[in-house]
Parts: sequence; C-alpha cells; structure tokens
Amino acid sequence: MTRKQSLISDVTDTARLVAAYRAIESDRPDALFTDPLARALAGEEGFAMTRAQPIARSGWWMTARTKLIDYLVLAALDEGCNRVVNLAAALCVRLVVSHSG
Repeated sequence: MTRKQSLISDVTDTARLVAAYRAIESDRPDALFTDPLARALAGEEGFAMTRAQPIARSGWWMTARTKLIDYLVLAALDEGCNRVVNLAAALCVRLVVSHSG
C-alpha cells in the first residue's frame, strides 16, 4: 500500500485505528482488557483501517502495548504516584482506573 492509498492521513485516523484494535481485543472471550467505548470511538473508519493494514491485522502489538501500559501505571500507583499523564491518549478513555491502592 503506498502512502497515497493509505486510509491514515492524520492523527485522528490513528486514534480511530487504535480504538478499533482495542474493540477487537475487548470482544475476545479471553480479552486481556476491555474497553466498552472503543467500538463507538473507532467507528467504521477505524475498522476499515485495521482491514487495510498490510501486516499485523490482528493488532497483537496494540494489545501487548495496552496491557504493558496498564501494568506500569498500576505499579506506579501502587508505589504512591498520584498523577498520570498519558500524552498519547488520543481516544483512549479506558484508563480512568479505579484504584484502591
């Protein structure tokens, strides 16, 4: 796929793509995380972008990245951190974590 043919043209598109991957993982019976808003945030555009990816259509890399970020944030909270700034949040609203630590 050439740059001209790419469905991804700006940061909003990448946010929808990532939301679509989060929705795909959330639908799995053995999901590592759930994001109840991801499907709505991705829209059809986000899912079209996942289908157009030349490699990694499953989004395994996004699942691993998301799970790792969750782990690191929760570990920081357990160690006394009281603020987290996610600079790459885009449409990710799932990290409003209920933390009892």
